[in-house]
Amino acid sequence: MTPWSRGAEVDLHQVPLDQFRPGSSLVITEANYFGAKVKAAGTVQRVEMVKDGSYLYLTLTGTDSEELLRAHGGRREQVFQAHLCPAGCGQQESGDHFLHALKGRQGQAQEEGWVTCLETGAGDQGEDELELLRKRDRELGRQRREEEGAAKEPKRKRSRSPSVISEGKDKKKKKKKERRKKEDYADGRHAAKAVQKELGHLFGGTALDPKERVRRRVMRRAQRFAARKRGKRSTSSSSKGSSSSSTSSRDEVVGSDGVFSEETKARALAEKFPGALAMETLLSMRRQLLTTSGEDGEEHTTRPVALLYYRSVLSRRVSGPQARELLNLATAIDALLKGRPALTLDIMCQRLKAQEAVANGTAWAVAQKVELASSEAAALIARGELQTAQRESYLDARARWQAQSTSPAKGNQKGKEKGKSDKDSSMKEDKREDAKKEKGKGGGRK
Repeated sequence: MTPWSRGAEVDLHQVPLDQFRPGSSLVITEANYFGAKVKAAGTVQRVEMVKDGSYLYLTLTGTDSEELLRAHGGRREQVFQAHLCPAGCGQQESGDHFLHALKGRQGQAQEEGWVTCLETGAGDQGEDELELLRKRDRELGRQRREEEGAAKEPKRKRSRSPSVISEGKDKKKKKKKERRKKEDYADGRHAAKAVQKELGHLFGGTALDPKERVRRRVMRRAQRFAARKRGKRSTSSSSKGSSSSSTSSRDEVVGSDGVFSEETKARALAEKFPGALAMETLLSMRRQLLTTSGEDGEEHTTRPVALLYYRSVLSRRVSGPQARELLNLATAIDALLKGRPALTLDIMCQRLKAQEAVANGTAWAVAQKVELASSEAAALIARGELQTAQRESYLDARARWQAQSTSPAKGNQKGKEKGKSDKDSSMKEDKREDAKKEKGKGGGRK
């Protein structure tokens, strides 16, 4: 008696094909379904032997795989194709209703568990080990029937009013804008876009906050703080003479340490109210521009103005390295006000490199090319346009020179001059010969 006839598990490709009779039960204990190891049981419908191998066609009665259950879809007549894989089978072929059968055994008269989980009424035969799979099978069958029924019903077109259509478009646009706002460029693939930061994230809650209400609140508190410090200083100075010697000496020591000095006051303002000094500087710049050049605009705003102030006011007062230093500082301030901290750092670092190059002996005109600040020389024509014009001028001059050098008139003139020079040289030779002859005759007479 063979292991197959005893019901033992064997390699299915070694079983003779006449053992797989139509209607017989087969339990596949090891199979491959889209690369996953599964189990399946079913009834043999027919056997097919082709050049590439042997195939069994089964209707499933049970499985332990959720994927096979989903492919089965609750249809009892669904046929699956099983390839009896020999040794060395690559298992490349795949499909929703296709699996590679490796090992299996004959089906027994009384099977339990997953072997019969797809059979109707299997839940009445004692305890069911795969009740969840069977419920899922029934649910998939119901969903499939509902989908098929819905596909047969004609679709009704709903007429929507123009207001509803416009409202839907507005909602889509709003969602699209929110999606763009939430887009994250932190992966480094869009550095040019990631450099732009929201001003609220950079200066939120400070004197440079984009909200005017917040800016005014911080500035008012900073002004009160500065006024209170000035009041304490005047009070301490007035009461110095009337206080005791110990108190006066202590006040004098404190004053000598610079508690009430202007430098300490500025540092305290910068620490307690960040951005207040910068906002005050921007306000002063706008007032000065209004006075000098009539540049009008909102005073209490954080729009970039430093570069405009440099071009209109500072460039007339300074020159040389100091002018270049102020230009870089103004460019960095405007970059920060635009919400580009990384670009600001690039500007300052390139300025530092240029200064180091000058200290090492590099020409100042060369070191300026390292900086990111724009050139102080104002010109409407761009460098590329100017280079193109120079190139065209050079090509025109070269074409004229070539035309003049190859003209026929000049060639004839040169030929004439050459012929004339040859004639002159031959005449000179004749004269030399005559002179020699005359000299010989004279010698004979003597």
